[in-house]
Amino acid sequence: MGKTRFAPPWRIVAGRVQRPYDGRRSAPSDPSNAACPVSIRRFSDVRPFLSSHSSRVVGICTALYTLGFLLPVLAADPPTGAARGLLPRSETPVETAPMIVILGGTNAHEMQRHGYLETLLAAGAPEAIPRMRNLAWQADTVYRQQRPRNFYLGGLAPPNEDPDHRGRVAADWIVLWMGQNEALDARSPEDFAKAYAGLAEQLRPFAHRLILVTPVPFEDPLDLGVDLAKRNGRLSANAEAIRQVAREKHLELIDLHAAAGKAKTPAPRTRDGSHLSAPGHWWAASQLAAGLQKGETAVEVQPPVWPDGQLSEDAEQLRQKILEKNQLWMRYWRPTHWAFLYGNRQFVESSRDHRNFKSRWFPAAVESLASPIDQGEVEIQSAVGQLKP
Repeated sequence: MGKTRFAPPWRIVAGRVQRPYDGRRSAPSDPSNAACPVSIRRFSDVRPFLSSHSSRVVGICTALYTLGFLLPVLAADPPTGAARGLLPRSETPVETAPMIVILGGTNAHEMQRHGYLETLLAAGAPEAIPRMRNLAWQADTVYRQQRPRNFYLGGLAPPNEDPDHRGRVAADWIVLWMGQNEALDARSPEDFAKAYAGLAEQLRPFAHRLILVTPVPFEDPLDLGVDLAKRNGRLSANAEAIRQVAREKHLELIDLHAAAGKAKTPAPRTRDGSHLSAPGHWWAASQLAAGLQKGETAVEVQPPVWPDGQLSEDAEQLRQKILEKNQLWMRYWRPTHWAFLYGNRQFVESSRDHRNFKSRWFPAAVESLASPIDQGEVEIQSAVGQLKP
């Protein structure tokens, strides 16, 4: 039995590549070429044109290449990545139930996966439970906070012109936790101090209370022979620069770097030398909660039971409600398939309703998460009422 031969989806006729008509492109005007609305000339057909117009082609390509570099320079700079999604602060500060925004790198981002800080703050002030939104992003530094294209901006060039319609966050307090990733950077401590002061100044218009947090020292829990003296020397310089910015700008400071130096523990606080483990996150949350509350707590939450990391029964129920809300928030703040949502793939068929091509279903799917997030806040309040003093 002979082998089955499949005909290719294209054929070459008179030097042209012909593709079958798939019903999506416009119908051909030439009846003799009805099977192929798209024709591509062979390179040999266009070679004489390129030879006779080479200087003109080179000039056009050079102009387009130069324009590609000039457009980003001529365009207005987008807002700082760390400030994307924030609303300017209100006229009067909120005394109770503030909205707390977390900014920073990986350690700040992973706080929401444990929920310890929000649990401690809720238990400490059950009559005015702070709300929390984690806007931190892995690998963020004071030098750069990269975000997806059109992230909380006003749209791209057609056909991707839809602006990011998601709701912004009106922060009352901002917790800025940076300085560790920058210790691995080749730039000098002076460069870090200048960049950090600039970032803090850019964030001040977005909150009534800006709290600076120093980084946690590096460790070597895997015994890899890391030069901790060198790494922590640079990190100590960054921590001192943060303290100096807090003094000069009269900002609040939570000094995790100093607290880690005073409270020695037999077990490391990090899982890989830089990223906090679950016990490390509990320790950091305890330090942050003490600095944010500035007073006695209504309900004392006992430390978790390791290795599971669970709290007492009533506190654990509260933490689970917080984790559910945090998961919904992450799906809203950093939705999947961004290019199809508000990026550069808004125009494709899969970004639109198959019953009505003018309707885009991705934005509606993301906005549908706003109500469950609000409901999650209500359930958190109910769980706080079940805490035992």
